Amino acid sequence: MSHEVVFLPHILGQTWAQALAAARTAAGEEDPRIVAARLEPWPDLVLHAAQILGQIEEYRGRGQRELVHPVTRLRFTFFGEDGVIALPYWYDGPVARMAATMAFRFARAVEEDTGLAAYDPQQRTPLAEMGLEKFIGGYLRGRDKALAQAQARGPVPVGRELPTARSSTRRELPPGPSGGARAGGEPGTRRQVGSGSGSGSGSGSGSGSKPRKELGGGAPRSGSKADPGSRKGRSPEPETKGLQPPRRPRELPKGRR
Repeated sequence: MSHEVVFLPHILGQTWAQALAAARTAAGEEDPRIVAARLEPWPDLVLHAAQILGQIEEYRGRGQRELVHPVTRLRFTFFGEDGVIALPYWYDGPVARMAATMAFRFARAVEEDTGLAAYDPQQRTPLAEMGLEKFIGGYLRGRDKALAQAQARGPVPVGRELPTARSSTRRELPPGPSGGARAGGEPGTRRQVGSGSGSGSGSGSGSGSKPRKELGGGAPRSGSKADPGSRKGRSPEPETKGLQPPRRPRELPKGRR
């Protein structure tokens, strides 16, 4: 669930219900020239969204455009004759105030770029008649109600769906390369620790790496320092030193017991 701000071509003396009905009628226009003319403000909207929100993701569909802020998941869908901002009820405390402030500022920028009027259907009040604090308060009240519902968290459907090839749903990042990852910590690559080929990289085969010391397996080489039999005057000590079998009691000769 989300807090929404809708944009309509409101005419003086016209109710918001009438404005919404007129916008839906205009949405059925199929003339591509009229549709393209209605989408002309889009480049300015993208510019202002980047200035207010920061990094954004842009999607294009037939007769509609969409922006998504990947941090707050704020979503703006624009059809030319109308539009909608949706801000999920996912936040609390200072983060909730920050997200609501960004949504309010961007909504006012949309009004200036498009000439459409912004309306808060949750509070049934135009944004022009409310200040920032009233908008934030409405968002927080809506959040408290939404958190009691199971669908309060998760994907937020907004407006009309984009074509499948350009869906506005959350995209998963592709996995980074596995074995041959490039060193240096480049974005999108996986750096394996302890298996590189540079010097001093553990068990790698490059220069500066020491051979692994085998423990307990194989016979020692002849003449090596580890061979106890190569020392002069010394016999090889048994490997079981200190583990001699217990001595049997010595039997006395018969008749002397």
